[in-house]
Amino acid sequence: MRKELFQSAHGSSRLGENRRRHLGNFLLLGRRQLEAGGLEEARRLLLRALECDPHSADALRMLSGVEFSQGNLAAAQEYLAQAIAQAPDDPDILFLQGNMALSEQNPAAALAAYTRALEIGGAMPDLTYNCALAHLMLGQSLPAANLLSDLLVEQPDHARACDALGCALHQLKDFEAARNTFLRALEIDPMLQEARDHLAQLLLEVGNTRQARQVLETALTMDPDRPSSRHLLGMACAGMNDFSEAIAQWESVIANGGDSPETRYLLANAYLRLPDRPGALRTLHALAESWPSHVAGQLQLALLLLEDGEFAHGWEHLAQAQELDPTNTAVLRLVAAARLLAAPPQKK
Repeated sequence: MRKELFQSAHGSSRLGENRRRHLGNFLLLGRRQLEAGGLEEARRLLLRALECDPHSADALRMLSGVEFSQGNLAAAQEYLAQAIAQAPDDPDILFLQGNMALSEQNPAAALAAYTRALEIGGAMPDLTYNCALAHLMLGQSLPAANLLSDLLVEQPDHARACDALGCALHQLKDFEAARNTFLRALEIDPMLQEARDHLAQLLLEVGNTRQARQVLETALTMDPDRPSSRHLLGMACAGMNDFSEAIAQWESVIANGGDSPETRYLLANAYLRLPDRPGALRTLHALAESWPSHVAGQLQLALLLLEDGEFAHGWEHLAQAQELDPTNTAVLRLVAAARLLAAPPQKK
């Protein structure tokens, strides 16, 4: 009997050793596939790893990363939750948790995960960079700038870190330092179009519309379909009173799928400056239909309609603006002026 028990225990031990060996092999091969971009093969190997150990935090974390990379957010979150349950203080798991939160526009949750990862595992370039991005999204420019400055000491040719530092300095109103940092980012990576957009935004803010236009025209020679650069070029043209060209840029953005309430609102005002009142009305009607919560658009449309004597429609849009922002002084002024022109329609 003792001999049989010994043989049974010995067999179980060997089985455990085999599973651990297979688990290690599948994890290693899965990690290599993941690093090489072979997501489907990585998924297959990591699922095999889970067959060896359903509680493997490494396999669960990497599977979560595979699903996250392929846009399968629900599956990614499910694997991540299982990984956290197995290893709540694993820095790699916390890093992935932060990345998911950042992708969902939840910088506070991302920052909490990144900060915990930094406390446990220490600084790593990607972790430091993403932590700084979370600070930036929260408007916390100074800690973002400090993290990025430290990162650039270690990796002076990190173009995206330079660009992000430029954004932090811009938020801190250190315009000259921000400008130089954006230029440094482009010196490192001339194809980093985000840095051109950020540089152009800075130049527009300080009133250097001509240089901003040059920067954006350069960006569009490299990537003619980039909607953010074309939108900003419209702003630069409008800033130079070239409203026809501004309209051409914003109409191009809309035609190519880059529509936004800001683009529509700026476009309507450019039409008014030509002047082209029908173009402005057409644009504002489209804005109100697609983004009914845009207060300025509702207000501008109400004003034009009231001026044209279309009191019922004017009051309709004015009432929407007032409902959206009852204390808005511009809305209240227009309401008072509209009452002098025509009484508001009676509610049924």
